[in-house]
Amino acid sequence: DKCGGKDVRILEFRNGCYLQNGQPIKKDAIKRSLLKSEDIIVSEYVRQGAFANKLYPKTVNTIRALTMMDPESQTPFIGAAVLRIGCARSVPVDNASSGGMFCDIELKTGRLGKAIIEFYMDKPFQCLDRHPETEVIFKDQIIPDWKRICEEVLALALNFPILPYIAWDVAICDGGITIIEGNSWSDINVFQASRPLLTDPRVRRFFKHHDII
Repeated sequence: DKCGGKDVRILEFRNGCYLQNGQPIKKDAIKRSLLKSEDIIVSEYVRQGAFANKLYPKTVNTIRALTMMDPESQTPFIGAAVLRIGCARSVPVDNASSGGMFCDIELKTGRLGKAIIEFYMDKPFQCLDRHPETEVIFKDQIIPDWKRICEEVLALALNFPILPYIAWDVAICDGGITIIEGNSWSDINVFQASRPLLTDPRVRRFFKHHDII
């Protein structure tokens, strides 16, 4: 099971040395490791922009935006979104299931709420006003160019009408966005940690149409 950011490795070549997740590794060891893997995807490392980097620089901190296709108008809308933020426990990823945290995003404005951490741990989760390592205060931070980000994500969703439900992982870069991946399923509990999804009539209509509720 490689969901939730499990088994992600960041490979670098810096100052004549190979590094894997920041630790020195020999070239032959990289080859052996890759050959042992049954399923592997190699991709270019995405460099996040200044806003995401100030929150926490050791992980790419991504928006998880949930798009749904309205059954009446056949146009997509964003039903919910959170910003995932890494920490020392989650490095090299920002996933909450790997120990990271996430903030609710106010859909109209792109404004962040408090961060939720220890969401998947065997104890009650906590709400944080600020990042425990960078000391950045989360509440009332506003994601730059939020309206344009939403428009781009919705335009992408419109290109996949056969997939009425997609959870997009979006990196916030300087001057644009990069899509890390689209998920055919996503943990609803992450989105509902701050607000119930069914209070939005569009979301309720979507789930009723697909016989989920």
